[in-house]
Amino acid sequence: MTWYLQLNLAIGLFGVLSIFISNCNISSRQKVKTHIMLLLFSILVLPAIQFIPEEGYKYPKRDFLQTPMKVATQTINLTQDTIKSNVSATEYGSYNLSYFLFLIILLMFFRLVWKTYTTLQDIQKTFLFKHIGHVNLRITDKKLSPYSFSLFNKSYIVLPTFLLHDKEYFKLAAKHEIQHIRNKDTFWIYIFEFITTICFLNPILYVWKKQFLLDQEFACDETLIAQKKVSPRAYATCLMQVADITSSHTLPFGTAGMAWGQIKPQILRRVLQMKKITKETKSIFRIIIAISLIFFTASVFALHSPIGELTKTELQKIINTKDFNAFPIEINDQVLSELNRFLSNSKWKAYTKKSLNRYKDHAAMISSAAAKYNLPAEIAAIAFIESGFENLPDRSKSISSTGAGMWQFIPETAKNYGLRVDSQIDERLDIPKATDAAMRYLASNSSKFKDLRFAMMGYYLGEDRVQKDMDKFGTQDPWALIEKAEYKTPYLARAMAASILLKYPNLLN
Repeated sequence: MTWYLQLNLAIGLFGVLSIFISNCNISSRQKVKTHIMLLLFSILVLPAIQFIPEEGYKYPKRDFLQTPMKVATQTINLTQDTIKSNVSATEYGSYNLSYFLFLIILLMFFRLVWKTYTTLQDIQKTFLFKHIGHVNLRITDKKLSPYSFSLFNKSYIVLPTFLLHDKEYFKLAAKHEIQHIRNKDTFWIYIFEFITTICFLNPILYVWKKQFLLDQEFACDETLIAQKKVSPRAYATCLMQVADITSSHTLPFGTAGMAWGQIKPQILRRVLQMKKITKETKSIFRIIIAISLIFFTASVFALHSPIGELTKTELQKIINTKDFNAFPIEINDQVLSELNRFLSNSKWKAYTKKSLNRYKDHAAMISSAAAKYNLPAEIAAIAFIESGFENLPDRSKSISSTGAGMWQFIPETAKNYGLRVDSQIDERLDIPKATDAAMRYLASNSSKFKDLRFAMMGYYLGEDRVQKDMDKFGTQDPWALIEKAEYKTPYLARAMAASILLKYPNLLN
């Protein structure tokens, strides 16, 4: 769903810019080029977003870096009467919405194919008049506006029979449609139709397409007159005759026509436009290109930013503290930041999805071990951030941590809690044994500090380091200690964010 929102936002932003530029004092040919350039930019935004580097999830390291971490110390205690989220209903609702959207887009695509087929069938019902290169010039007895259509390497021009009564008008109409084909107008019309098929609910796209079609007509008129291929007076008269005789206000799907929509007002605008044809100004167009490139770059970074990040108020409405038993949950800027990073950073999000899937296999075992030592089941958040519930081998050769297993015990701590770690056996990789040892370690820390928050910090930093810093800075507030001691890794905040995700996995959707 995110990509679809980003695409529609990009089309909306570039559509508004394109419509604005279309009202500037530049030639119609340059306006059409601007429409095409901005349409391409709106499509390329999504691929460009993928090239913005994102920092992948890093397992907590056991060394201490010098760069300080500033933490917001003001916390908001969550009320007991907040609203519970229905996990299963939300998940199914999200999936159903995605499938429903996919189905509608698929139906719209079939509609595009069918309407293209219908246009080809209508063209085949006309009479072949002449071949002009790769263009088939055809005649219809319907009182339709002259129009052109291209598909792959074939192009068609269809002219109404009433133009046969005047040889000059017939040639003028043919030249107009040939110019459409030379300008590749029919191709870009089809691209607009294709984008409209996907983003069918975007109102700006329809306004943009209408302005693009109108500027195409102005550009076609402008080219023919500027290159002196037609007499302005005769050409204007021909347009007026088409407007008088043509009854249909619509053209076949995917075609470029000499007149469409509210024909007479449009023709009048075009005749007036012929009297003041604007010359192409390269300097102004270069400025437009530069502005468009800046706008494109800004849009890529803006749309790369997470859409709909959770706020404290929104999180309060989702979480019920009763769900967390004795596990401490606080929401401050640091916890919210870590949670939104899990939810919005694509690489962290991938890590989160895999972690939550693996958690299903270990949830019952961890919950049983936690209860044995009077710890809340949400303590599984430690394994979430340490390994993503993956039984990792010792990674001392790749990073500075010598942790291993699902709970990432370092050898010394593992041995202290009865795990065998030597050249023959590494019981840190024995998940049940390591889980029991982790619970005993956390229970010991909790007994020592009388606060599970300090117990979790001690699991990462070492209980001696935490006690030493508590004595040094004279504080019993973990958030104040984190700020004063300038710990870089937001371990406690990350653990709380992970516990929220374990309890409310639907947040990931």
